[in-house]
Order: sequence, then C-alpha cells, then structure tokens
Amino acid sequence: MRILHTSDLHLQNIGDERWEALRTILNICKSEKIDVLVIAGDLFDSNEKGTQLRVEMRKLFDDATFKTIILPGNHDATMYSDGMYLGGGVEIITEHEKTIELDDVAFFGIPFRKEYSTNDKVAEILADMSRKASNDKTNILIYHGDLLDLLFSKDDFGNEEGYMPIRTADFDGTNFKYILAGHFHRTFNICDLPNGGYFVYPGSPVSTTIKEIGKRNVNIFTVGERPEPFSIDTFHYEYINIHFDPLNDEHPVEVVDKACKNVDKNTKVILRIDGYVNCAKFDLNEKKIQDEIDKKLGKSIEGIAQYEFKDVSRILEDDIFKRFIQKLDVKDIDTNKRQEYIDLLISAFSQEKSRG
Repeated sequence: MRILHTSDLHLQNIGDERWEALRTILNICKSEKIDVLVIAGDLFDSNEKGTQLRVEMRKLFDDATFKTIILPGNHDATMYSDGMYLGGGVEIITEHEKTIELDDVAFFGIPFRKEYSTNDKVAEILADMSRKASNDKTNILIYHGDLLDLLFSKDDFGNEEGYMPIRTADFDGTNFKYILAGHFHRTFNICDLPNGGYFVYPGSPVSTTIKEIGKRNVNIFTVGERPEPFSIDTFHYEYINIHFDPLNDEHPVEVVDKACKNVDKNTKVILRIDGYVNCAKFDLNEKKIQDEIDKKLGKSIEGIAQYEFKDVSRILEDDIFKRFIQKLDVKDIDTNKRQEYIDLLISAFSQEKSRG
C-alpha cells in the first residue's frame, strides 16, 4: 500500500494558493499511484471555512481513484459530523474509537479535543487504542498535536500554542508502526520510535505564514518502508540574503539574478541586500540598482525589500585602500575572512570621510 500523508492546508478560499496546493496534492496522488491520502488535521482554516468550502471540495474528490482519510484538527474540530460527505472515497475519523481497515492495514486516529490537554490523558487513550489494535495488521495512527521530544516555538505551529502532548516513550510497547501527525508547520520531521516505528510531521504543504520557508513537502511511503519527504511545487516563501562585494567584477544585478535563479511563480522572496558596490565601474547609482532589481523580481518580492548596500566608488579609488587590497591578495586567507577584512576597512574609510 502506498500512502501520501499531509496536514495543515488551512483552506480559506477557492482558487487561492492553499486551494491550488490541495489540487496539486490530488494530482500527485494520481501520478504517484497513491492508494491512501491521509490529511492529519487542519484541512480547513476554521469551522466556518470548512462549511463554506465543503460542496466545492466534493467536486475535487468525486473522481478520486484513491481513498482519503481526514482527521479533524484544532482549527476545524467541530465542523465534521457522522453524516458529512466530502466526496468519493473520503472517510473522517471523528472519534478515537473508529478504525478504518484497508487490506492488511488498520488506520486509527486521535482527533483534537480540548479535554485531551495533558500527556497522561493522551497516553491513556493511546494505550487503550493499542490494546485494540491487531498484531496481524500494520497499524497506523493519525494524530494532530505536539511531540514533546521536539523543541517547538509558536512559529512552528503557525503562531499558535501547542496542545495534545505526547512523547516517543509513550509508544514503547505499542504496535503502531507509523504515526502520521499534523500541527507542526515548518518542515518535514521524522522521529524513530522505541518500538521500531516512525513519527512523522510532513510540515505544511503550502506556506501559510512567512515562517514556513522553502519548498514544501508531503510524506510519501510504501507500507513497510521508511517515510520520505517528497518535494511539491506549491506556494512558499524564501529568504534571500545577498552581500555585494565591491571588488567583484560581476554586475550587481547579475549577482541578484544568480541568487534568485530558482524563484518561480510559486515563490515569494523575502529579500535583503547589503554590502558595497562600485557604482562608477558599472555606470550606475544606488537608485538605478534598486529599480532594476524591483523590475526583474517584481511581484515575487514579499513586502518591501531591504536595500542596505552602499556605493563606495570613491573609497575604492583611494591609494591607501588599493595598497591594503594588494597586500591582502598575496596572503592565504579564506574567502569569508577576506570579505570581513574588506568590509571592516570600507567601514573605517566611510567613517573617516564622513568626518571630512
């Protein structure tokens, strides 16, 4: 059995980046011959959004060739009901007593509940579920909450508090081979369990805040094998920090082009450029460089780019500065240390010239 596991799409509107991420995931399920799609919580950003989008969602799932299992998260905990229909082959685990058996695999789930607020309570439910699980099947637990063995911050959960705490030690002696989890947004993360199983956070498949950086992933694996991240082409943020070297012969805009070569329609760039430029060499000024970068990257820039570079053409022509560079060039110094020395020298010259 081949499984695709994701979580935390936080759907809000039809046709936006999150909705398109879901469509991308469904297409991957078809192209990768997935048997079961698992969505481990927070499919919708709120109960209200879920209610608004449910009819359109049926259209996405009605022609699916795979099974879909959905677990409620804290954002959409109360929108599901036993009679809810979200499309062909979709099943929802609204109670931890429910088991879904497909061939030789059994799926269990612990949906979000406010009363599951302590590790003792979650561990108690886990132990009870394990006693009911058959040793003749591969048992998979779908879960939406905190793994206490990992160090988290609010940013990891989309600026929320954590909840439903559990530890890897709680799985010792249980017969769950895979824990397919949600709630952790930032990155794909896998932990080996003491019982030989795997605890997996796939990370959000689409950036929902600027803290979720880089290409997004889902978890794809064949039952019996180790889960692996599978990179997907969905909306995401990228931090790009560029430092201009005033002694570089390359045009400043070309330096930016190379740094941003992987930016595409699904990328929003959080851009910061500092360092120093020899504007006279390229017949430029600071404003022209900024304008050219804005024109090239255009709508790919998130918010306002931080342009902190300076034109130091006058300093570069200073005889003392040139002699210092000549001495630096004959020494065996690594690139980073050399750049540090040059920046310190330029800073010192800038301060001296500002004093007249």
